[in-house]
Order: sequence, then structure tokens, then C-alpha cells
Amino acid sequence: MSSILHQATSSRQLWISRILMLLLVAAALFIMPHAAEPWPAMDAFLPAIALTVAFSAAITSYLLLVQFNIHKKFFLIPLAGAYAFYGMAALIELRLQPATNASLLTIESIEQPANWIWPCWHIGYPLFIIAAMLFRKYGERAIELNRLSLTKGMMLFMLAPLLGIIMYMVAVSSGHLLSSLVTTHPMPDPVIEMIGWGAWVVAALTFFMVRYCDGDDHVITTFLSVSALAYLCQTSLMMVDNTQFSNGWYMAKILSLLSSSGLLAVLILQISRLNSDLADAHSHLLEKACKDGLTGIFNRGYFDEVSATEWRRAQRVGGAISVIMLDIDYFKDFNDKFGHLKGDQCLCRIAKTLQENLLRPGDFIARFGGEEFIVLLPNSTPEGVRLVAEKMRTAIYQLKIQSVYGRPISISAGYATWKESYENRSMNELLAQADLALYAAKSQGRNRVVGYEELICSRYIGRSKYHQQIPVNV
Repeated sequence: MSSILHQATSSRQLWISRILMLLLVAAALFIMPHAAEPWPAMDAFLPAIALTVAFSAAITSYLLLVQFNIHKKFFLIPLAGAYAFYGMAALIELRLQPATNASLLTIESIEQPANWIWPCWHIGYPLFIIAAMLFRKYGERAIELNRLSLTKGMMLFMLAPLLGIIMYMVAVSSGHLLSSLVTTHPMPDPVIEMIGWGAWVVAALTFFMVRYCDGDDHVITTFLSVSALAYLCQTSLMMVDNTQFSNGWYMAKILSLLSSSGLLAVLILQISRLNSDLADAHSHLLEKACKDGLTGIFNRGYFDEVSATEWRRAQRVGGAISVIMLDIDYFKDFNDKFGHLKGDQCLCRIAKTLQENLLRPGDFIARFGGEEFIVLLPNSTPEGVRLVAEKMRTAIYQLKIQSVYGRPISISAGYATWKESYENRSMNELLAQADLALYAAKSQGRNRVVGYEELICSRYIGRSKYHQQIPVNV
């Protein structure tokens, strides 16, 4: 899955963003004629919204910094700073809430300390986004900026919370500084109105700047457009009426939540999909590491892991454990006559047939090497193992694969079972017994099944390459 920075917007995502934008504009237009109408006072509403906005903005800022650390795209620094600034402003508004009972854009309210936050918040936050979009549009030329380390990037990022702290200090001290200026030189109504319209123009410029930079081309700008439009609608409602507990005030706070969490939702969704893709890729790699590249059944390495686990389990519970070793008869001659391509096709057909003839879910087959296969059967009796081996031998013979000697391809099989105490012994001893039984099957004419128990004290004992490991008494 591609990064959210480069991921193209799908048609479904485009439709979702368009519908969200349409709903935002419709809601704002519906509320505007009734913005000044009072609603029941809910004292817990603003703290809940402010804390949620601050929390979502902080997470968004953090995730954008993580994206910067991975992709080294400088525009993510001012974009992360915008959300850090937004979250800081929400906390400051919550801290100074007792002074915000009046409408913001009046001479009386502009003298209140907290309301000096309004022009700072609603001009500072969008300016960070505008800077981010300009860097995204033209920043590819600034190669040095895109090579910044996270440490140096964090130094620039800290400008946002630093400005937030300065804004807080100004707001707290505005009763002594700014209010005295207003008292000495009262602000005329056109100036107050100009501040409001200035904030609205900056919000509108932010929306159009996001649309100008990529627009619907990439997921990040598509849903950043939704957040920017929510912010523009919020500012528009505050221009109409922002008296506390009015229709416009409630809707503006809800829109502030949407503008702070819109991009966060997309980032979280992308992380969830990335985790799912990583899990699928991990499973695919594990399967690829465990499977034989040609036949598709398990390979020797995975057989060693599974057999070791089953060996320890059998030792613990005292159950039997069996193996069958199978070898394709005259396969070297087959390869020499028909070529390796036909030989590979033959191996694949035989492997598939052997896999289909396993009788129990716990039985396990793997390619042991070359034209050899091995089957592991936990908790099986010698009679049951012989039944499985004969079933496989018959199934292969009935495939009627042409061989070099005018008869169908066949397999030889040797099996061994341990059902008594085998402490301080290893799986290699059981494999050696099955190998000896396979050697005997080939010596007796091939296309047959031989069990190790049939060979005890016979002339075949000691002729396997593993014979020094084989105990005589099973």
C-alpha cells in the first residue's frame, strides 16, 4: 500500500469527500438564518469539545511528524505545526472560557482577555496550512529542506506551540495591555468588522490553496480540503453570530471538531490498512519460506521444525510417531529422456496427488529433496501407516504418467513407527529407519511399500547410510 502522501484518490474516496463537503455547506447555510436563536445552556459542552479538539489535533500533529520522519517531505512540518497550534488554541480558549460569554466581534467583547485569541487563532492556524501547501507545491525544488532530520524539523515545528504560548500570555495580560489601548483609543466598528472579515478571507484562502495544491489528486489533500471547508464554515457562522449557547455557537464548535479530526480519520484509516497489508505480507513471506518453490507443498526446513515439535509432543504424552519416506522410481532416467521441464511437471503432479491422499488433518507431507518426499503421521499405528503408504503408491501408479520403461511412473515407500519410550533419542533415528525401509523397497523391485519392522534382524540392517544411528530394538 502506498503512503498517504502519494496515494491517489480513488473514485469512492472522491465521492465521500464531495458528499461531506456538500453536507458541511448545507448545514452551515441551514443554521445561518437561525444562528442567533438561543439553545439550552450545556456547561459541559465546550470543555468536552475543546478537549476533544485538542486531543485529536495533537494526535494528528504527531502522526504527521511520523510521516515526515519516514518520507522527509518538509511541508509536513508546517502542517503538523498547524494542528499543534489548533490544539493549543482550543486549550487556551477552555482555560479562559469565563470571559467569553459575549459575542466576539464587538467592542465590548474585544476588550475581554480571551477574545484576543479569536484573531490570533483564526489567522495563525490557516497561515500554517497555507505555508504547508506552498511548500508541497513548490518545495520539491528546496532539496535541503526535504533532507532535514527529525531533530532539525522539530526545531521548526516547535514554532507552533511557541506561538500558542505567546498567544496565551498575550490573552492573559490583555486586560492590562490591549484593553488599556482600546480604552485609550477605542476601536471603531469598521476595525472590528475588518478583523472578522480578515479572518474569514484567510479561511477562504486556505480552502482554495488546498484545492489549488493537488486538489483531488491525492488522499491527503482531498480530505484536507474537507477539513479546510469545515473551518471556513465555522468561521462564517462565527461572523454571523457567536453568542454563547446560540445555534451558531453550537454549530461552530461542532465544525471546529470536524476541521481538527478530518485528516486524523484518514491517517488512522491508512495506518489500519497498512497494518493489515503488513500482516498479509508477513503471512505470505512465512508461507513462501515454508513452501517448496516448485511443488507448492512444504519444504525440508519446515518439515524439520514440525517434526521436532511433534517429536517433543510424543515424548511428553507417550504417543506413537511415524514417518513415510517416498521416492519416485527411475526419476533420473525420466529426466534424462524427457527433459527437466517434463520432470518438474511430473514432480508437481505427484506432490499434488500425495497431498490429496493424506487421510487426517494432522498428517503432514513435505518435499525432502530431489524426487524424495516424506510424510509425518503423529499417533499412527504401523497398520495405519502402511494403509496410507499403499494408498499413495496406488494413487501415483493410477496417474498413468509415462516412464522410460513402458510402464507408468511409480513410487517406492519405506515407513517406520516408534511407539515406546524413546528418551535421549532423536528424530534422525526414526528417519534413518524409514530410509532403510525405503532402500529395501527399491532393492526388492520398486513400486512397493516396506516397513522397518519387517527388516529387523534381516540382511538389510546396517546397509543404510544412517545405519550407525539405528537401534535394533524398536
